[in-house]
Order: sequence, then C-alpha cells, then structure tokens
Amino acid sequence: MSTRLHGVLLTLAAFGAALGPAVLSACSDNGSSVQSTIVSFDTIGNTTSTLPGDATTTTVPPDIPYVVQRGDALTKIADDFCTNAADIAVLNAWSDGFAHVILPGQTILVPGPGCPVASTSTTSTTIVMNTYLARYVNEHIITNPFNPNTGDHRNWGAVCYSAYWSAQAFATQGASKADLMAALDPLPGAVPGGVQTQIDKWVPFSNQWFPVYTEITSRIQAAHPMYPDTDTYYRILFDDVEYLSLLQAYEAIGPDVQFAAKYFVADLCTNLFTTHNSTP
Repeated sequence: MSTRLHGVLLTLAAFGAALGPAVLSACSDNGSSVQSTIVSFDTIGNTTSTLPGDATTTTVPPDIPYVVQRGDALTKIADDFCTNAADIAVLNAWSDGFAHVILPGQTILVPGPGCPVASTSTTSTTIVMNTYLARYVNEHIITNPFNPNTGDHRNWGAVCYSAYWSAQAFATQGASKADLMAALDPLPGAVPGGVQTQIDKWVPFSNQWFPVYTEITSRIQAAHPMYPDTDTYYRILFDDVEYLSLLQAYEAIGPDVQFAAKYFVADLCTNLFTTHNSTP
C-alpha cells in the first residue's frame, strides 16, 4: 500500500525524518504523518424504535464517512474515532477484514458516534498555548516535519530503493540536491518539471532550518531526554521560540514541496512494480 505524508508530525524529533505535522503520506517511511485528516460528515437521520407501552427511544448513532489521507493506517483511523479496525472492516463489508488495503482519496465508513467530546466546566482556568503546543496537549499531535515517523516497506530493485531513500534523506536529513539527483538519474524517464521546481523550493528551506532543528532538538534532548520523559520533551519543544519560527516557516512550504521527490519515486516505482512485477 502506498501512502503519503501529510501531516508531518513526529518529524522534528529527528529532523532526519521530516519537518511538519506529518503529516506525510503515501511514502513516508521512518515515521506518521504530520497528518492532515479530512473528515466529511453527512447529515444522516437517526433511527429510533419504541416498544409498546414504553416511552423510551433508542438512538442509533450514524456512521461517519471518512476520506483516507496520505499516511493513514486503518488502526490509526480507528484510534482517531475511538473504535477499532475490525468494526470498520465489518461496517464496510471487506471480505479480507482489517487486512484490507485502503488508499488515499478512498471514502470509507467509520462507526459512529466517534470520540466523546470533553464536557466543559462552568469554572475553568485558561492556559494560553501556541497552536503546536495545543495540538500536542489536546490532540497528541506531534508536529515534526523532519521526523514524520511513518513506515513503508518496498520490494523494489536497487535503483528504485536507492532513489526512494535518497529522496527521504533529502526531505528529512539535510541531504544535498546533488546527491538526490544522482540517485534519481538512473530511473527511467526524466524528472518532471513540476517535481524539479518543488525540489528547488525545498533546498533553501532545508539549508536554513535543518541546522537550526538539529541544534534545538539536541539541546532539549540533553536537558530533558525524550525517553523516558517524552511529555516534558515535547512540551518544551513546542514552546521553544526558534522551533516555533521553524514551524511557521514550514507552513509556507508544506509536505508537497518537502516530499515531492519522494512522491515521484514512489509513484513511478509502484507503477513499474504493478505493471511489470519488478523495478530497476
């Protein structure tokens, strides 16, 4: 199954994986994705039943349509909606159960009602947090474009394999454009102009921010090791002024620029493997 980051979330804990709420995608390998999730809710009437002589009404929560995103896995979707993969498979009548392959852009049904909404109290203390710290504290989303923390396993030939991991290193580990192009050159055909443009956009961002990322994460790791105190590490990271500047700069770039080369390799080699049962 081919998936792509997007969201780019555990990415900056190892800038060697990618800079954003990884949200990644169809081809993120060392981490999840930053991950943008698109959920479309349709208004579906509730079903009620009344027993004779009984005024009690039973409400059946509606199923929730969900559009699969790059980097999604069935278990992740289940966790996001407070259900389980097996129930999703049954609802969608998949003969292969939760082993069913889901693809970006596919609409599936998720059992309702979804995760409960936390009740609000009449007396509360307001804590002011920036966007990324709030995402972590409230939604457990780790925005780290350089370490999306997603996984892909490919059965490709040496050329495709090398190109794929070179594109990953270019996106998340500060690798040079020259190294990337050397790995892409043996692939059949030319790199499309649009992909080349995205590669050129990523170069100055990576050159400027990857060293900053490395310094920030090393400094915080030395004072507050991610393991065993992961929570403290991320709270400090998402409140670091330099890291916030990095993330704000990344908002203007995004995963489509960062992973353009990787998406190109993944699509090309997946198509070759599908049509020829092998790749270079």
